Amino acid sequence: MEAALNAVSEKCGTEFRNFQHCVAENRENWEEVCRPQKAEFAKCTSENMQFMDLVREGCFLEIRQYERCIKENRQEPTLCEEKRKRVLECGDNVIRNNQEDSENSP
Repeated sequence: MEAALNAVSEKCGTEFRNFQHCVAENRENWEEVCRPQKAEFAKCTSENMQFMDLVREGCFLEIRQYERCIKENRQEPTLCEEKRKRVLECGDNVIRNNQEDSENSP
């Protein structure tokens, strides 16, 4: 997932930082307040990185569980660290499998 995060940072760093800043400033109601920033970040990743679509698709369950955990533990997001790790591991597997498939296709 490190490669994915580096690509996100390179292509969509501004959008990511804006979303991250909004969440940090609005811990109580970030889901509502930060919708525009989240949408801009999602649009950027969608337009610039096809592999993010693969990760979203392949790790849908892990992502949803992490998002639910964050919403339920707004004051203690560190309680969701294990779920965050599962998202990152899943993303690594999806990207690795996609790269292997690309290398093995004629």
